[in-house]
Amino acid sequence: MWSYNLEGTLGYGLKLTHGVSLSGSAGVAERFQPATSGGDFPYYVLRVRADIDLSERWSWNVITYRYRNAFDTANNYDTPEVSTAITLKIDNSSFIYTKYFFNWQNGPPDTQGFGIGYKYRF
Repeated sequence: MWSYNLEGTLGYGLKLTHGVSLSGSAGVAERFQPATSGGDFPYYVLRVRADIDLSERWSWNVITYRYRNAFDTANNYDTPEVSTAITLKIDNSSFIYTKYFFNWQNGPPDTQGFGIGYKYRF
């Protein structure tokens, strides 16, 4: 089964020391999926994270906690996630990352995996 998520988030970061920072974000999103799986629905997402700069270009996202849920809880999308990631800074706006994650839905952790991604910072 295919599905896609489109998220729009706003966040804020706080430098605790020269190489350690905390940040958080909140956003709204849409989950796109076949009508046979219940159809599309909107949801909200919250994230908090702790990062350590390993060098000028590399950083380690020690931990990120994500909470997301559908506005209409009948969609059964209460899907928290915990992850760790390594990020390469390409320039001041572009980043490539790889992460390990596990998430769960309505109970104990049930999914784990690796992901890669691109992030653009305004």
